[in-house]
Amino acid sequence: SSCGCSVEITGGTEGGHTYHGPGRAAIDLSPASSLNSYLAKTNPAAANPVNGTRVSVGGASYTYETTGANGRATGNHWHVQY
Repeated sequence: SSCGCSVEITGGTEGGHTYHGPGRAAIDLSPASSLNSYLAKTNPAAANPVNGTRVSVGGASYTYETTGANGRATGNHWHVQY
C-alpha cells in the first residue's frame, strides 16, 4: 500500500536496531503530517501520535517513539519493523 507522501528515513542500521534479530529489518521515519494522516486511516490515534502509538499496514508494524523513549530514541519518529 502506498501513502503517496514523502518520507524521511532517519535511522535503520545504527546500534539499537540490532536487538530485532536477523531477518527483521527496521527503519525510523520522520513523523511528517502526510505520513501520520496515512497511518491514521488504519489507527486514528496516528494523526496525533504519542509514545507507543502502534499501527500495522502492509506487513509492517509502525510504533511511534518520542525523544528518549526506551533510553535510545534521539528524536520523535515512527519505528518501522518489517
